[in-house]
Amino acid sequence: MKRSVIALLWLVLAGGAAGASADLPIYQVRVAEHLANLSVSVCRSADMPHRFALESPTQARALRNVTYGAKRLGSRHGRVTVPADQPGCLTYDFEISAVREERRASVLRLGADLIASPAAWLLAPVDEVPFEVHFALPPGIQVSAPWQPLDQALLRYRVEPSPSGWQPIVAFGRFEQFPIQLPGGRLDVAVLDGQPRADVDQVRVWIETAARHVTLAYGSFPVPRTQVVIVPVVGLDAWGGRGTGDAVPFARILRRGGSAAQFFVNQLAPLESYLTDWTATHEFSHLLLPYVHQSDAWLSEGIASYYQNVLRARAGTLTEETAWRKLHEGFARGRRDDYRDTLAESVHYRGPNMIMRMYWSGAAIALLADVELRERSGGTQSLDTVLEQLQRCCLPSSRTWSAMELFDTLDELAGGNVFNDLYRRWVDAVEFPAVGPVFARLGVDPDGPSLRLFQAPGSQMRREIMAERSSREHRH
Repeated sequence: MKRSVIALLWLVLAGGAAGASADLPIYQVRVAEHLANLSVSVCRSADMPHRFALESPTQARALRNVTYGAKRLGSRHGRVTVPADQPGCLTYDFEISAVREERRASVLRLGADLIASPAAWLLAPVDEVPFEVHFALPPGIQVSAPWQPLDQALLRYRVEPSPSGWQPIVAFGRFEQFPIQLPGGRLDVAVLDGQPRADVDQVRVWIETAARHVTLAYGSFPVPRTQVVIVPVVGLDAWGGRGTGDAVPFARILRRGGSAAQFFVNQLAPLESYLTDWTATHEFSHLLLPYVHQSDAWLSEGIASYYQNVLRARAGTLTEETAWRKLHEGFARGRRDDYRDTLAESVHYRGPNMIMRMYWSGAAIALLADVELRERSGGTQSLDTVLEQLQRCCLPSSRTWSAMELFDTLDELAGGNVFNDLYRRWVDAVEFPAVGPVFARLGVDPDGPSLRLFQAPGSQMRREIMAERSSREHRH
């Protein structure tokens, strides 16, 4: 069948699709049976965007047969412009075999499955406008995407403007996919192919356990829907065997296109190794904040590092003493006497010591904020309560925030200057945030052969921070 005829049919189907938005560009993506290529069509009226581009222009070499109506178009540097005043359909193919596969690449094969970031294959409108993506899949093939689903089959999605950051993930294949319902949110989990395959039941228990940890901050998951993609790395050539001794060698949260989490896992690890690993709790804790600019990564990583211990204590995974010890050990890793750079400057250096400085200085600021909020309010406020207010007003967020902007918002919600005072004191300071006096008030003695908890004016507050609870309980 000629491509012009196919485009016409897709235009008709797009206009009549149930729930389709006639005023939005609608992409129809047809996936080849063996995941060898994607055939894409987007039909537009004269008042819709006419400039399109790949977010990852280096993948333009994989574009084939780019046409608008009957006219063949060039796609130099992954950019295409069509006549603004002429309605029609832009169609093209994306040849998977033309893309070089790499570790954490935008296009990567995993056995019978495929990761293909839309940054590589989607000629999206240059003007950031909402649009829809509808998939046509061969029998037995599924898709996992970070966008807002428009149907229960997860075949039609709405794409809204979103923060910058790591490229989003779309996966295709015969993988296992299942939902996890949480208070306030839902995870859609895809477990991709591996040699050997990952234990899906084990993954389900681990991911749900970690996600429920995050509900212990204020009773609900912070965002309504999160895509979760599990990538087994044992036997994966592109991974090269690095870091496979850990249960979770690498993980990340992605915000481009919607909330998503990607976990690279050692599928040979036992369940207990996953349940005692902090990584998933840390990553899901990132979702307590909107996306923070990379130049202020100390804030997002610091909040996640603080809560990875606090929430696991609340879940009963760690004892109170162990959680405080882990915080102290983290602060010790982040504290060095020979720093010559401020916390703000440390973000730009990615050596191991500076990464520890960035993560754990941010965690120390989180502790200082939590304690000050509790002390000044007589226990009616905490970092939990302020983040709950942030969730109600501002999550999910479609843009990138600075630390100063976020601290302004948190102070406005809390009523005061707790966060801005901490920002002014520590972000441009060379020394590590002073947690010693707070430890003393809380009754935490880190000196000696082992950490000791003792009776002090803030002992009750110390216990409240780490106290076991369920997601139905709200303790501040």
